[in-house]
Amino acid sequence: MKETILDVLMFMFQSYVDDNEEVELDKEALHKNLLDAGFAHDNIERAFEWLEGLPGADESALLNKPTKNSFRLFSDLEQRKIGKEGLSFLMFLERLGIFHGEIREHVIDRIMALDTNSVDLSQIRWVVLMILFNTPGNESSYTWLQNLNSDKALPYIH
Repeated sequence: MKETILDVLMFMFQSYVDDNEEVELDKEALHKNLLDAGFAHDNIERAFEWLEGLPGADESALLNKPTKNSFRLFSDLEQRKIGKEGLSFLMFLERLGIFHGEIREHVIDRIMALDTNSVDLSQIRWVVLMILFNTPGNESSYTWLQNLNSDKALPYIH
């Protein structure tokens, strides 16, 4: 079975967060549950490492915090991994006010930390959802994106 850390993360998010249950699992219990679900030990460990990079409730400072009028240039590596459609989707979400520049930077950081060469819109959406869920004050943006019908064509910004 070819699984990625994003598969592990999406399973965890769907199983323990998305169902709105108050589940308190320690790392060992969660690790055991993921092993029982069929995920490889290495991918589980890498998923835990990925989660440690999420912005916390008290974390608000990036090294180069974007300002309202800042302009983001994407590196060649970011462009290849995220793709034109994915970058357009991120710009769309930012222009709608779903997230601001600081959240965008966290999204890009966590996408780049994934163990894949490229990501699709569905995977980008999952990363954004995980970050919005993890940062207080983004409840309405989280709900809006969660309800976005991903079966329909997403807008493309030029």
